Parts: sequence; C-alpha cells; structure tokens
Amino acid sequence: MDRLLSTAGQILGLICLAGIFGLGLSLFAAGGWVWAITGLLMIYLLQVGLGALLPASLWATLLISLLVIHDRFPMAVLAHFPDFAPQGTHYRYWAAILLGLWVLAISAFLVLGRCSEWLPRTSHLRWTQGLRMGSIMIGLVLGHQLCQLWLIS
Repeated sequence: MDRLLSTAGQILGLICLAGIFGLGLSLFAAGGWVWAITGLLMIYLLQVGLGALLPASLWATLLISLLVIHDRFPMAVLAHFPDFAPQGTHYRYWAAILLGLWVLAISAFLVLGRCSEWLPRTSHLRWTQGLRMGSIMIGLVLGHQLCQLWLIS
C-alpha cells in the first residue's frame, strides 16, 4: 500500500510537471509541431533518463531563440506566433524574462530526466511505460485546458 501511494504521488507530480509545459506552450500559442516534439522529448527523457538532457536543452534553447528572433525581427515564417513583449517593455526586463523561461525549461527537463530513476520499474514494463506516456499526455492536455479557462475568464 505504501508503494502504491508513493507511485501515485510520483505520477501526480509528473502530470503537474507536464501541465506546466502544456500551460507554457498554450500561452505562447505554439504550433502542433512544437507540441509534438516537446511531448516526444518528454517521453524520451522518461525512458532514457539524464542521458537525454542534451537534446531537451537544445530544444529549449531553440524555442527561446525563435522567440527572440520573432520578437526583434518579425518574419512572415513566424507570423502566427503572438508578440512576446509589449512594445514599451524595457530590454532588461525582456531579457530577464527570457532567461527565466530558459532556466525554468532546463530545470523542468532535469527533473523529468530524474523521474525515470524515481518511478518504479516493475515486471510489467509495458504497463509502466504506458502509465508514464499517459501521464505526460494528460498533463499536457490539462495545462492547455487550464490556459484556455484562464484566458476565457
């Protein structure tokens, strides 16, 4: 019973972490390909562990770089992204927010990589993998729905 409660708490934490990613992607109106790659990277991190931190950190850096490029040099290719910073925002605040987002993403990916060690490995490997993938997908969807509810009200 104790092990079951521990596993349930870890899965709930995993759903909350994925929910934060879903909320962030929703706030920035990320396209479907960004959602798909982020979800696949999160699942890969859960399977491989900390060895997958390099591709995840490169992905976070690429997304932050695209925000900078779009915000400072509007292009037709990135026209569907919303403006990140209001026109009157001082550059220092804008840079601090982007740096904070990058640190948050890298920290979340690090925690996600460590989750693969924390979650129990049972003899029912397919069930455990399905539970992990389902938790990621549920969290992403819940984060998106939370953003939609927040923006509507």
